[in-house]
Amino acid sequence: MNGGELIPKLAAALEKNTVCQELLLGDCGISDQNVATLAAALTKNTSLVHLNLEGNKVGNDGATALAKALASNRSVLLLNLFGQKGGTKFGDTTLHAFCDMLMSNVTLLKITWRLDSRQSFRLNKLLVRNNDINKRIKDGKDYADLLPEGASPLTPALIAQREAAMHIVGGGAGASPRISAITGITDRSSSADGGSARMSSASFSRTSSADAENEPPSWMAKKPAAPTQTLEEAMAALDAEYEKKAAELKASFDKRREIIKAQYASEAVGLS
Repeated sequence: MNGGELIPKLAAALEKNTVCQELLLGDCGISDQNVATLAAALTKNTSLVHLNLEGNKVGNDGATALAKALASNRSVLLLNLFGQKGGTKFGDTTLHAFCDMLMSNVTLLKITWRLDSRQSFRLNKLLVRNNDINKRIKDGKDYADLLPEGASPLTPALIAQREAAMHIVGGGAGASPRISAITGITDRSSSADGGSARMSSASFSRTSSADAENEPPSWMAKKPAAPTQTLEEAMAALDAEYEKKAAELKASFDKRREIIKAQYASEAVGLS
């Protein structure tokens, strides 16, 4: 593939395309310069869900260009950069770029690559947050408290678009919204053809929510210890805890209220 000739044409089409959900460019000899061209298109594209660049020649510069582009992208859920040729190792430079990107991006759910960094836990934490947001959206629950400062909630149109594309991620309208194991960073692609994912040192898993729901609450799981307070002291402590939780809940809904006001205000400006 002549990337220098074809990638600019592909990127130009991608900028305006509103139909394509998967772009599979594995083993196409794509370089950092080619990726930078594709990345620029991702700042305008609103439909792509899965970008597969496995087995190319992408280095830290190309990955950093992708990270900067994804900071403003709200459709890409899956990114595959596994198995780059030429001995590429994505290190701390790339990790910092992706962590910066995830301070505003709340939609990317999974990155498949080989990341050589001792600080990968930082990236894992941010991907956990995005997966938690995705789960709450599927469950119809509020997620305003998970949004980073300055990030806007997903519009109903974008949520509907994501739901329609969940077959690519591995779910769908009829699938259970619970995630039994979230693989944030792996060193192997878990592809539709049956390939299994091998979790690297920079990966994580979580207990199924379904399992958690079948267990008793933590405060009921153990036999209570002998009282160390008077009844009045215990009730006062319970009241204080109630007030704290109520204040936290109020703050969460106040934040959500301001976000919704700002969203409708911006739409009104756009219509005027």
